[in-house]
Amino acid sequence: MVLLITVSCNKKKPEIVAWLNNEPITNSELKHWMLLEKANVYNYFYRKYGVGDSKHFWTQKYGNEIPLEMLKELAIENAKRCKIQQILALEKGIIKTTSFDEITKEMEKVNAERKKKVEKGEPIYGPVQFTSRTYFYHVFDKMVIDLKNKFSKHELKPDNEELMIMQKDKGQPSKDILGFLIMQYVENNYDRYIDKLMIGFDIKVNKDVYEKISLD
Repeated sequence: MVLLITVSCNKKKPEIVAWLNNEPITNSELKHWMLLEKANVYNYFYRKYGVGDSKHFWTQKYGNEIPLEMLKELAIENAKRCKIQQILALEKGIIKTTSFDEITKEMEKVNAERKKKVEKGEPIYGPVQFTSRTYFYHVFDKMVIDLKNKFSKHELKPDNEELMIMQKDKGQPSKDILGFLIMQYVENNYDRYIDKLMIGFDIKVNKDVYEKISLD
């Protein structure tokens, strides 16, 4: 992972931890990913060093590794992968914002509407109330589905030779299975496509904010 460290300036909001192509990654967004990776990092240090939870577990150095620093690096990497997909979706007109904080504000409105419907006895689909985590994935998963559909028209559309090979494997007429084969191809290649894009995107980290992030 490439981290281009830059000194923060007065024009930047203090809650911004990093930028990816001028799209900000905020403190709350990074902590979202930190919480998702917390158990993995804990288990890693438990297995490798035999250490358990303690008052100084996250900030103590074990060998050449510090749990909190590993956690932040993993969170940055996850945020980067997510943000790249959001940027693609923004360019395709699928979403209007890549801001985690704006999505969270939208969740509050959605939850208020759902609460009113429940009080009125009206039917709702899904949970009565979203958490920031479940709502983010609700929005993100829908975005990825739409993005894959867009990619099936151009970026990840298989050529005729690839379609012929897949059709032969299925043993069915192309007119009956063409759409399915195209989407199957997209599903099989989507993650690799994003992996390649990860190499070409650099994160610019706001050092002053990044170094102060803790689990509090």
